Amino acid sequence: MCSEKPCKCATYHGGGRRSVHYGRTERFDKAEEQLNKAPKTVDEIINLTNSFLQSNGLKPVDNPKFTSFSVDNSDKTVVGKNNDKLEDKINDHFGLVKNPLNKPSHVIWMKFAKNGQLGVVAASNDYNFDIPPSSDVYDETTNGKPKCKCNKWKYTTSGIILHKLNLEWDESFLLIFPLHGIENIQRRNLIEKGVGNFLIENDVPIVDFYSHMF
Repeated sequence: MCSEKPCKCATYHGGGRRSVHYGRTERFDKAEEQLNKAPKTVDEIINLTNSFLQSNGLKPVDNPKFTSFSVDNSDKTVVGKNNDKLEDKINDHFGLVKNPLNKPSHVIWMKFAKNGQLGVVAASNDYNFDIPPSSDVYDETTNGKPKCKCNKWKYTTSGIILHKLNLEWDESFLLIFPLHGIENIQRRNLIEKGVGNFLIENDVPIVDFYSHMF
């Protein structure tokens, strides 16, 4: 078991070849490749995503573009507008009060770079516009100690990739697709992979190309 004082985990040196840590570059190289492709419009991406959902027995989302939020600049997390709870804003926008999800994390969501490129295809409700301030902190962890099973990387992979490519997040909106009727995280994760792969098959460039695969 891990313990805070002291941590008995072995120092982490992994991450695989698609990690953005330990000097690995494949994910950065793939992102640069994606930037050389013409981006699809937000509407095109919405239509493709809804087409995939509908073909897999899920309800399409009429208006997935969500703007009723603010960004906490201390950590770039998405919070509710005007001191309201974010979950309440999402529930109102998507009609989830009368027709709730089995869990608030049963969603697929996407965020975009300011250049119009789709940045990431993600699952769960950890909405954020995280980005590191410099390359010096790419490998920082949440507790400042060497990476192990007790802690997490401080900055997300997609945020690190955007910083490396001198891009910024478009903080004006998110695309959120609530997944009605699914029962568990395993099903949600399969849908996330399916959506990402379907977008790629339809020539949608994704800056964090592998985001939906993990």
